Amino acid sequence: MQENGKVPSLTAKTAESDRGPDGRGTRLLGFHQDEDGHWVAELSCGHTQHLRHQPPWQNRAWVTDPQARQRHLGQPFSCGWCAGEPAKQADKE
Repeated sequence: MQENGKVPSLTAKTAESDRGPDGRGTRLLGFHQDEDGHWVAELSCGHTQHLRHQPPWQNRAWVTDPQARQRHLGQPFSCGWCAGEPAKQADKE
């Protein structure tokens, strides 16, 4: 999966990746920048997701502001990788 020195978007699934007993979903835990300077969200499910601000296609101005990024920490975040996992499981059956 790694080629040309690129880091994969998926990380190993850990016990903290599972939904908690209270049923809460994925939360935004942190951020880092990739080799191209794009912001990447670090999620409680163990996945990462790019958060680009490239209007008009992707309008996420908050990603470019350090204080706004800080305010989003701990907030619910819909993980596109997790959303696709049930479909992958159905394909295997």
